[in-house]
Amino acid sequence: MKGGFVSKFSYFCKETKKQRNKETKKQRNKERVEKPIFAAIMTAAMVSGSLISTNTEDYANQKNVELKMDEYWADSDSVESEKVSCEGENTGEKSVYYIIEYMDKDGKWRYSDTTLLVGSGLKCPILSTGRQNNKTNFRLQLNPYGTKKAGAKANGRIWPAENK
Repeated sequence: MKGGFVSKFSYFCKETKKQRNKETKKQRNKERVEKPIFAAIMTAAMVSGSLISTNTEDYANQKNVELKMDEYWADSDSVESEKVSCEGENTGEKSVYYIIEYMDKDGKWRYSDTTLLVGSGLKCPILSTGRQNNKTNFRLQLNPYGTKKAGAKANGRIWPAENK
């Protein structure tokens, strides 16, 4: 390179400016890639967080019930809601009814229309009641098939299903 100090300084400034432009372009390209990835990750985190909070609420308010071999039936504690769901598993050798009961105006427990007879060793799928006009007390009853019959073993859970 010919010339004196000014030429060399001018050349250095031009090269430095080119280098800065390259770095700036690389930085902009990197940001263009990182921003959508970051946004996608944050969106996934928010969606999964809302799903977890919904399920956590259900589990926090669930009531469990276990039918033991020497019992004629077993009832869960009550759940107050406009709508409930239940599920469970028959772990014994006899069929068991999964019955959602509700409390009537007189304070008596009544069978709802949501009832399923589950065979030996099978799971009770999620059952849900229809929506009521106001909050009602519900409970899950596990009842061996037959009148006053013991010898069955099963478990279940019931929870409010208002958001579903």
